[in-house]
Amino acid sequence: QWHESHKFCSGCGNITTMKLAGWRRDCDLCEKEHYPRVDTVVIMLVTFGEYCLIGRGAHFKEGFYSCLAGYVESGETFEDAAKRELFEEAGIEGDEVEYVMSQPWPFPSTLMVGMRMKAKSQELKLDTHEIEDAIWVHKDDIKAVLEGKEGYNFKLPSTIAIARNLLEVWVGK
Repeated sequence: QWHESHKFCSGCGNITTMKLAGWRRDCDLCEKEHYPRVDTVVIMLVTFGEYCLIGRGAHFKEGFYSCLAGYVESGETFEDAAKRELFEEAGIEGDEVEYVMSQPWPFPSTLMVGMRMKAKSQELKLDTHEIEDAIWVHKDDIKAVLEGKEGYNFKLPSTIAIARNLLEVWVGK
């Protein structure tokens, strides 16, 4: 998709050619190098004692929940973005934000930055334009669902998702 939309140099208009196995396009005329855009997203494991907050977007499959996430705005730190997104989506103030891990995600051109933070309260004020639902879940219940146990009213992301990795680190798996 990126190759289709970047066939021509933004500097001089000349045709660009693929380099570095598709990770870059070069202009042979002005020698400008072109790289794909990467949009940064913070994805947050929000905890309050032994509970974590998981939410579901309107596009999620029925019953699936995940960690809250949102795009980092230009000039914003990861920590500030995590606090802002938590407040915008769930109406909760966060504190003690820390980086945990990251994951490139190609759909579309995203770098997921996994953060962990503590919530100052559990009182939810959801922005239903952002997320459809959110729930606080005890660590033991998260662990049980991660281990494949049945009978819970929520499902969690698959093993390829950073959200699952954040949850697994939290429960000590």
